[in-house]
Amino acid sequence: MLLRVIEMKSWPWFATVRVEFLNLLRDFCVLRVVFLTKLDLMSMKSHWQDVYMSKAPDQVSWYQGEPTVSLDLIKNTGVAATSALIDVGGGASRLVDSLLDAGWTNLSVVDISAAALQYAGERLGKRAEGVNW
Repeated sequence: MLLRVIEMKSWPWFATVRVEFLNLLRDFCVLRVVFLTKLDLMSMKSHWQDVYMSKAPDQVSWYQGEPTVSLDLIKNTGVAATSALIDVGGGASRLVDSLLDAGWTNLSVVDISAAALQYAGERLGKRAEGVNW
């Protein structure tokens, strides 16, 4: 797949772009660009905070006890476990646990929901001190 990056200097300061890939057919993807205002971002933050405040991390539909696919993809890059790795939108995922178990030492996890990050940090206990949140 080829993506073309277009320089957009004239965008308003409050515009953020979210790129989503949608599978249409087996071999085709559509690139959809969604413009988000600052208000939209605040609504998203509130939404994800509410999700993690009202449900346990293992009660959401995307929960994985063992993030096998992500671990395989990371392993297949050949990147050393001493390299920096950031999990964007990591939430309360167990990926950080598995990476620590595999010897990764320079990990960062970011998420729009402070509640999700709190769950992950509490789950890791003392090991959370070795992660940049």
